[in-house]
Amino acid sequence: MEGYLTALSDGDAAKALDLSKSPASELLLTDDILKQQQEIAKISDISIVDVQKMGEMATVQATYQFGDRKADESFVLHKTGDSWRLDEGVVAVDISSLGGIPGLTAFGVPVDGEAKVYVFPGPVKWGSADENFAVVNGKEKDFPVAGTSYGSFPDLTAELSGKGQNAVNTAVQAHLDECALSVQVDAATDKPDCGQRTYAYNAEPGSAKWTAPAQLPALDYRLGYDNPEEVSVDGEMEWSVTFRTTASGSRPAETKTETVTDYLYGTVDLAQNPPVFTPEG
Repeated sequence: MEGYLTALSDGDAAKALDLSKSPASELLLTDDILKQQQEIAKISDISIVDVQKMGEMATVQATYQFGDRKADESFVLHKTGDSWRLDEGVVAVDISSLGGIPGLTAFGVPVDGEAKVYVFPGPVKWGSADENFAVVNGKEKDFPVAGTSYGSFPDLTAELSGKGQNAVNTAVQAHLDECALSVQVDAATDKPDCGQRTYAYNAEPGSAKWTAPAQLPALDYRLGYDNPEEVSVDGEMEWSVTFRTTASGSRPAETKTETVTDYLYGTVDLAQNPPVFTPEG
C-alpha cells in the first residue's frame, strides 16, 4: 500500500500499475500524465494507520496529504500468488455524457468519443483540441484522492476561448462592414440582411453614408446545445449615419448626421472557414 502511494508521488506509473488490478485502458496512465498530476497536487506525508487481513483479502487504512487536502482512505487489496494488489488503483472517469464539448482532451490526449477513461487519483487537465473552445471544470479542486471503480463524473462545460471570441467578433465585424455599404436610411432596402435604419421620411434616396461601430461592444455568446460550433451572438450596436434631406417648400435641403442604435442577433458558424455571421429575426 505504501509502495503504491509512493509510486504515485514519484510519478512512477508502471510501479503503481504493477501494484493494482489491471484497468480496462492505460491511455492516460503514463509517467508523463502522472507527473503532471503530482505537479498540481503532490502526495506526501504517507502513513499506514491500520491493516485488517482476512485470508487472501486485506483492508488498509492510509492517511496522506494530497495537495492542500488531507486524505484518510481505506483500500481493499487481494493476494495473487505472492503479491498483493489494490482492487481500485485508478479512477474510472465517466465522460459518456460530454459529447457537447468539441475535441475533448485530457492532458492533451484526445478522448473524444470515449465513454470512460482511467486516470490515477488526482486532478485532471481537461481541454479541447479545437482552439476556439476552452473547457471549464466545475470540480477542479474536488478531485478523487483514491481509486474508485464506481465512477467519477466530471462537471465540464465548454466555452469560447480567446481565439474563439476573436473568430466570432471578426465574423460579426465583417457583417457590419457589409451593412455599412448601404446607401439607404433603411439599410434593409439595399442590404436585406441588415437592420440599422433611421426614420427620416424626407431623406434623399441613395444619400446615406453609414459608419459601422468603431469598436464592438461586449457581446453575449451562447454555444449551440446540439452543435457548440453554432454560436448565438447578440448585442446593441451604435451606428452613425449621414444623409441629405430633400427640399420641401421653404425648407432647403440639408445634410444631417444621426446616431442610431440597432440590436444585433444571429449566429456564427465556427465550422466554416472563415466563420460567417448569419442574422436572425
